[in-house]
Amino acid sequence: MKGELKEWEMADGSPACPRNPGILIADDMGLMLTLLKLELEPRGFNVWLAVDGDDALDLYRRHRSQIDVVLLDVQMPGLDGPHTLEALQRFNPDVVACFMTENPGIYSEKDLLQRGAACVFKKPCQPAEVAICLQMLQQGPACPSLIPTESEASRLDR
Repeated sequence: MKGELKEWEMADGSPACPRNPGILIADDMGLMLTLLKLELEPRGFNVWLAVDGDDALDLYRRHRSQIDVVLLDVQMPGLDGPHTLEALQRFNPDVVACFMTENPGIYSEKDLLQRGAACVFKKPCQPAEVAICLQMLQQGPACPSLIPTESEASRLDR
């Protein structure tokens, strides 16, 4: 399944040229950035990669008209994922964002969702699962959370 082309309108209401959906990914793990890029580009996404929150803000400022979804690691040096999302929301209150995390630290999944995340991915995550969810986000409703609840986790540990 390819990413859907977005169609924009010109000032006079006529349709502009469609474009591929854009995603900005911020993670301090280079391998994760590479794997996600390799999974998303063949699915029709334009991908911007950031190594930390400050880099993500800079890329979003320069390309926000082309970025439809932001995928943020929760724990990054400097500006962490939740604080990066807060800053992005100042540029665009309707920014669509997801988090990915191995250890959310001081943030609960509920907190991450209340901050405006459409979904939360548990690391290590499968790039194909992330891609499918991001494609679904392009079509509307939010993805279900991919972090197991405490009761689900206890069942899985048995």
